[in-house]
Formats: sequence, C-alpha cells, structure tokens
Amino acid sequence: MSANVAPAIGYRSTTRVRFGQLRAIWAIARSNLRVIFRYWFFWVLIAIAMLHFLITFALIYLKSQMAVSDELGFASALIDQIQVTGSGRAYMEFLLRQTEGVYITLAYASAVLLATDFQAGGINFYLSKPIGRLQYLLGKLIALFVVVGIQTLVPALALFVEAALYAENFTYVSDHTHILIGIFAYSAVIMIVPSVLGLAIAVTFRKTAPIIVVWIGFLFIIPAFGALLRAVFDNGNWMMLGLRYDLRVLGGALFSIISPAGEMRLPYVLVIVVAISVLSVALVIRQLKPVEVVQ
Repeated sequence: MSANVAPAIGYRSTTRVRFGQLRAIWAIARSNLRVIFRYWFFWVLIAIAMLHFLITFALIYLKSQMAVSDELGFASALIDQIQVTGSGRAYMEFLLRQTEGVYITLAYASAVLLATDFQAGGINFYLSKPIGRLQYLLGKLIALFVVVGIQTLVPALALFVEAALYAENFTYVSDHTHILIGIFAYSAVIMIVPSVLGLAIAVTFRKTAPIIVVWIGFLFIIPAFGALLRAVFDNGNWMMLGLRYDLRVLGGALFSIISPAGEMRLPYVLVIVVAISVLSVALVIRQLKPVEVVQ
C-alpha cells in the first residue's frame, strides 16, 4: 500500500501535529469518559458515594450552627468525635470511606473501558493507529482518574471549602494548609494506585465476572488472610497484605497523624504500594500488543 494512501484511510501521524501526542492521549480519555458517563449504573454508584458526602456536609453545617448557640461546646465536640471536620484525621477517614465506593466503580469502569476493547476488537483499532501503548495507557488512566476524582478529590475539597466558610475566623485556609496539601496528595494516591491495579486486572482477565472475583480477592480474601496470620503469629506486620491497610498508613503519613506502629511500617508500605503500581503498569504495557500497519 502506498504511503500516499495512508492519510486517506485515517492513519494520521500524531508526530506531525503540534502537541499530537498529548491530543491523542486526551482523545482516548475523552472518548472513554463519554462511554462511562453513558451508563446509568455509573451514576447509581456516584449517587451512592455522594450520600456519605451529603451526610458529612450536613454535619459540618450543623456543627457551625451549634458552635454559635452552644456555649460549652458539648454538641460540636460530640460531632467532632465521629470525625466529620476540624482535623486531618476527619478528612482522611472521609477519603477512606469514599474509597470503598471507588473500588466498586473501578471494577465496573475498568471492565467497560479496557475489557470491552479486547472483546470487541477495539484494541486493534487503537493500536493500528500511530498511537503507542503508553499513549493508550495514559488515556485510559486519565479517564479513570477523573472517575475516581469525582468520588474523592472533588467532595473532599468541597468539605474543606465549606469548613472554611463556616469558620469563626478568616485564617482557616492558612491555618490548615497542611490539611489541604494532604487532601490533594492522598487523593492522588487513591486515584493512581487502585486505577493502575484495576487496569492490570482488566487487561489480564478481560471479562467482567473474573474481574469482580479478583477485586473481591484483593479487598476481602487477602486482608482476611493477613488478619488470620496476624492472629496466628501475633505479628501486626501481616496486615500490610491488605491494600486498604496500606492506604490507611499512607493517609496517616500524608495528614501527619500516623500512629507509631504505622510509622514503623511506613517504609514497607511504600515499597508494597510502589511495587503494585509499577508491576501493574508493566503488566498492562506487556499485554497491549500493537498491530503493525501494512505500508
């Protein structure tokens, strides 16, 4: 096939266009977001996740009103005991609870975005274009980052803004800059680690049922096994087998509220989380086999 015919059939080079590589990544991400947003089940998951946000939002408002009328502060102190606002631990606990819904969303979204590409042959369409595996992977990840960010970063920032608006002074933001940094950093961890793991699971098993089973293993079976080993050997280090425990330790470090035991295990947790992320990305790139275009 003559090289002059290639543009006519749609094989356009991304290297000849300014910012062509970035446009290719964004095009993949945008098209995948449209696919996700088209499914009603996704919006059901978002609605369920937002229930926790709305309850927390209402409690912050309730605390601000009680602080005005309750001179002794008993009621507002009681609200603080259930971790809704006022400390880094409150925001960490909120993000951890939101993460429970993130796992379900990722299991669903990764099956929609990547597993269907293999089943329907969409992967051949993408990689037969002058699009590299890294571009394809980044486009998918950006789409998942947006989905996870809707459930974590956006509501956490909304709660921070609400707490600042109802604060008794105008220095809330400057006094709690470390919390704001923690929100961004911890949300980034939640967006990156489960997302790359979700893509690796999807690209390996490629069908919805096995993907859900593997997620159940990661979230319930492996942590339960770690808890069993902890009880048998009387060693809390076995808890690091669970991804949720590892994310909790990282959250404690990012919000500067880490426990002594968590601080001792933090280096090992970092190694585990980085290893999961790197191995997941390597697995996805290896499974994505480009299709050679006949010239």
